[in-house]
Amino acid sequence: MDRHPDRLVCAGALALVVAYPCFRFRITGHYFVLVTLALSGIVLQVITATRDWTGGSLGYTPERTKGNHLLALQFDDKTTWYLIALGVWARRACDLAHGRPQHGRAMRSRRSRRTRMRRRRPAST
Repeated sequence: MDRHPDRLVCAGALALVVAYPCFRFRITGHYFVLVTLALSGIVLQVITATRDWTGGSLGYTPERTKGNHLLALQFDDKTTWYLIALGVWARRACDLAHGRPQHGRAMRSRRSRRTRMRRRRPAST
């Protein structure tokens, strides 16, 4: 549950500020999409302009902790990242060696769906 109801109220107020003129002037269809895209551009500019308060386009960045922390994925050197990548690669190699490709099911289902669709397609005249 959100513990900051003021954010919900601000989002609702912004939605009303945008929606009222749109509905009042009957802006519909692709023009309504253009209005919402313009609003997202304006919000991005405001976030970037208030960098001291919002953290800019990168958002809030917490302080880096000292030492290695596996849960935070923060390590002092790159050796740990290389070992993690090597472990993922070794796991995948073992799966392939034992005939258990995980992505194979999705590819097989896609391939079988294509062949079924080709069989059902009526002849074009």
